[in-house]
Amino acid sequence: MIAYFFFRPIVRFSLRLFHKRIFYDCLNKLDQNPRPLLILANHSVSFMDAFLLACFLRRRVQFFARGDAFHHPLAERWLRSLGIMPVYRKTEGAENMYRNGESHNEALEIFKNGGVLLIFCEGSSDIQKRLKPLKKGPFRLAIEAYEQLEVSPIIVPLGINYTAPVSAGGYVYLELGTTLEPGQFFIEKTEAGKAKAATRLMRSVEEAIRNLVWHVPKVSDLETANDALNCLPLLNESISFLQTQEIINAINSGNPDRQAVLQSLIQKLQKNHQHGPDYLLLILTFPLAVVGFLYHVIPLSTASYITKRNVQAEDFLAPVFLCCSLLLLFLWYLLSFVCLFLWAPAWFWLLIPFLAAACGIFWIKKFKPLLLLHRSTDTAISRLEALKTQ
Repeated sequence: MIAYFFFRPIVRFSLRLFHKRIFYDCLNKLDQNPRPLLILANHSVSFMDAFLLACFLRRRVQFFARGDAFHHPLAERWLRSLGIMPVYRKTEGAENMYRNGESHNEALEIFKNGGVLLIFCEGSSDIQKRLKPLKKGPFRLAIEAYEQLEVSPIIVPLGINYTAPVSAGGYVYLELGTTLEPGQFFIEKTEAGKAKAATRLMRSVEEAIRNLVWHVPKVSDLETANDALNCLPLLNESISFLQTQEIINAINSGNPDRQAVLQSLIQKLQKNHQHGPDYLLLILTFPLAVVGFLYHVIPLSTASYITKRNVQAEDFLAPVFLCCSLLLLFLWYLLSFVCLFLWAPAWFWLLIPFLAAACGIFWIKKFKPLLLLHRSTDTAISRLEALKTQ
């Protein structure tokens, strides 16, 4: 538990740097609810999804992870200290399937103590903007918790959406659905009755999550949807999730509003950035950006190289890069402190790393987006114009 609360502010700060904006105000409702919670969410970007909930929900969140990550005793001890429990599939060794019973009992204990459990009910992660069929296990757990516990958990449907799931600088939308009580699906205590209750609950949650995520059923529409959503961070306005849903619904094949929506996005981009970049501001802040870039280019470039060299699955690219960057930046700053401590005055070794960190934040959050804004906008307009004619 100590590791969880120690690393949470660090990862939260890193997530704010990595993503241009995270919409998570809806989570405040869960912080105010004293009941045990079972959060059932879609699964888009491997462990980045879990990072978001663990960092931006004030209550401690516990969740499941693939059982093969727990094979080494040190790894298991570390993961459990972060509130992570194993769940085993046949692909990770049928001989370990019996251990799922232990995790099941641990989940019931979390509810008994009034805790929060997050389960990605699609099973595996996928960056494509569509909801996959849900697994039945979480819903059996919910029905069993209702049957066995004095205070059963509230079911919370959650949608997690990324405009840029494999890279930095995008928007993230966390959206809550209407909470459900397991008891409203429970009719009889027989095994058949519990199975029917779990199925009814699964269908209700699936319908709720479908309204909380971007759902593009046809592969042919994915490119258009991705290009349209990638334009949103370029606009000088806050786009609500409801507005993004309207964009996605219009883009899906067969909708007569498709061209009108794309034209509207093009006009907004042209209007917001018709004057081009602010060259005076770029010139004035250039020295700060250079310091930030030069000080951090080695660890960040190394993290990018490690990620691209070792990660094949797209849904792991962003979180692996984030974790590598955190580790390498920690070592880089530690080395800087040691070197400056040995060869520089006291005020110097205290001041320089903090000044460099401030410049690095400025470079990532302000200067780099401003520098690339005009080119990115032109590219986005060209892509949307091409898609509009298809």
